[in-house]
Parts: sequence; structure tokens; C-alpha cells
Amino acid sequence: MAITPVRPPEPLGSPRWSFSWGGQAGGPAWSTIKVPLAVAFGSAFGAGEADTQRRTLEQSDNDAAGVLWTRLGSGATAASAVQAELRAGGDAQTVVPYAEVRAPYTPYGQTDWTLARSATYAASLPCRPAAAAAYQHLRTLAASPGWGLGAVGAEAYKGGWGPRVEGGYLARQLGVLTTADGGRVAVAVLVVSDGGYDVATAELTTVAQFVGPRVRELPGGRC
Repeated sequence: MAITPVRPPEPLGSPRWSFSWGGQAGGPAWSTIKVPLAVAFGSAFGAGEADTQRRTLEQSDNDAAGVLWTRLGSGATAASAVQAELRAGGDAQTVVPYAEVRAPYTPYGQTDWTLARSATYAASLPCRPAAAAAYQHLRTLAASPGWGLGAVGAEAYKGGWGPRVEGGYLARQLGVLTTADGGRVAVAVLVVSDGGYDVATAELTTVAQFVGPRVRELPGGRC
């Protein structure tokens, strides 16, 4: 797990720190990469394909995400756009692949994304006008009962999941929690499970139920 305070696009005196726990530093982004994909698309095309963007984030619709990727130019052009969005959100290192990494999955879904960088990027979302539409979709998702961060009252979140090459299943989320001092903290969590989707998401919910109340006692950041 990694956490970082929500921070504005430019430093305005908010605290800048991060914490990490556990031995799993990261892994394939899976559907969490749909967040920067949707923001990159919105930056390029504005409100075009609004329903496609909604389905990409609120329903984690793979076909809808594929439409956004193709409209961005597909291949290296789309990967460059999503990578540029990660940079705009404070992730200075993650590389988005444009060629197939692991059949039959999308190259962008197999982006190697560390928890720390994922949390850093999530911390930028509430504060950046370019991400406002996408962030509202993540808030809409959080308004319904969910798993992981969605089960502990996150303000906004997005999950991703998939089978591991080594066997078992990986489930992960990025999100934003409100804190006792009225601020916000961005969180990225991940579990590696011996079971499938149901087991992995239940385990991630257990993790979120443990860390959620504790994270809320930390000093939050502000835009």
C-alpha cells in the first residue's frame, strides 16, 4: 500500500510526503490505467465520446477503453498521450507500452505501475481541471457499494484486476480518502491472492477496512 496527500498542480504549501507498507511494490496496472487514459482523451478531445469515457471508468468497460485508445491514435501515439498524462499528474517514470506485452491483454493494461507512483498520480486528480470530468466518474463509482476502497467510504476510486503469470490473481485500486482534518489522502492498494477475482477482491476489502480508519487520522492535503 502507498499513500500520499492530495496536492495541487503547483506547490501551495500543502504537505508533501508519502508512506508505503508491505512487500509488493506494484505490478500490472490492469484497469487502473483507464484513469489516465480517460483524462488524456479528455485533454485531447474535450467532451467528445462522453458516454464512452463514462463507461470506461464507471463500468470498467474494456471495449469503451479500446475506443479511447484508438481515438488517441493507437499504438505509440496513444501510449505517448497516456504517458504524458501520467507526467502531468506527477508520475515522472512510468512507461506505457504500445506493443502487446502479454496476450490477449491490452498493452496499456500491462503497464508496470508501482503503488507509490499510482498514489502520486491519484493525488493530483482532485486538483487538476483537466482531470475534473474523469474524477467525477470515479466519485460516481464510489457512491455505490463496492469492494476495497469502495467499501470504506472512499471519495473516489478505481480498481483493476487480472490473473498473474505466476498463478493466482492480482487486484489493485487507486483512490482518494477524506481525512479527519478535512483534507484528502490518495491511496493505492494491491493484493496478490492464490484465489480468483472473488477471493482477491475480498482480501483487498479486508486490507481497506484495516487501513481506511488509520489513513483518515493522517494530515490530509488540499488543493
